Amino acid sequence: MSAGRRLMFPIVSLVTLLLTPFPSSAQDPAEDTKKTRIVFRISKEFIRKYQTPVIEDTSPVDMCLFGSHVTGTAHTTGRTSVKLDTNEKDAVFITRFQGSTDSQQVATRRPVAVHSTSKTAFEAQRMIHFDGVRFSADAPTIEATATSVIGDVETPRLFRSVIRRMASREIDRTKPAGDEIGLQEVKTKVLASFDTETTQLVNQLNKIVPYEKAISIVAPKTQGWINHLGTTQNYLLLSPGPKEAEIAVLPKEAKQMRAPLELWVKGQPSGERIRLLLESFTATERAFDLFRAARTGETKKVEGIKFTAVGDWWVLKIGEDLLDQWIDKIEPKPEPPK
Repeated sequence: MSAGRRLMFPIVSLVTLLLTPFPSSAQDPAEDTKKTRIVFRISKEFIRKYQTPVIEDTSPVDMCLFGSHVTGTAHTTGRTSVKLDTNEKDAVFITRFQGSTDSQQVATRRPVAVHSTSKTAFEAQRMIHFDGVRFSADAPTIEATATSVIGDVETPRLFRSVIRRMASREIDRTKPAGDEIGLQEVKTKVLASFDTETTQLVNQLNKIVPYEKAISIVAPKTQGWINHLGTTQNYLLLSPGPKEAEIAVLPKEAKQMRAPLELWVKGQPSGERIRLLLESFTATERAFDLFRAARTGETKKVEGIKFTAVGDWWVLKIGEDLLDQWIDKIEPKPEPPK
């Protein structure tokens, strides 16, 4: 992961400003305990930006199996993805790695050399949780299936037919066990690589925002606030508020929003707090200039950010201009018609 991707966002100062809810016109005081008034959305595309979309690896095969020395190469290629499912209680997503390993090998036990190829299709996945303070991961799992084909069987000319018959019987006897060993070998290597990749993803997500400090400020124990969490098909939701409250339903216009990060506030922000809030998020927006420079080749900065009114909600949208670029790089291109 390049250094340019490790962004530290100044959310601590931001949430300090939000301890007292912004006023809302004609607001029933009882509503304050029914719905939260602050919603932070982390988009699926933002998470994907910290993943490697395509993974390829070529490694040597060198092992002893049933008295034979097996050598060759194994080429693994696959694509990662992120899946979010609607969840009203937890912020959680599944990251997947789907692909295949193609191997070519030669098993040698003098005077016979057996050439073979194999293909193992796999799907590894890992569930990532966000508890409002940190991201954490369950143990990764993998499912895989394999097929193999015996190719040339090299034998000496002397007694070739006899040696070939003996070799064929030995191949038939050991092939099922050999295929299973090969399958488990691929699963072990893919799972280890996937574990490393997804652990790195979790570490990166935990470096993006100082969640623990932020939450200790925005929801102090004396205030009785907790972190309400949720998941939609496109966002992880973090919404601090009273224990008995539910995550507020954002206005229908939120479905059309296209920003990697969004902060929604109920009621019009004003005064010194809004000025400091805008300064904090402007620093965050400037961090995305590295991605803009990578796209255009120029260090082009966007204008200062501001709240946008959406009914009686106000929203700050961070990195909105980058989302199309990120999707283009992440999503596979359709095959041209033949």
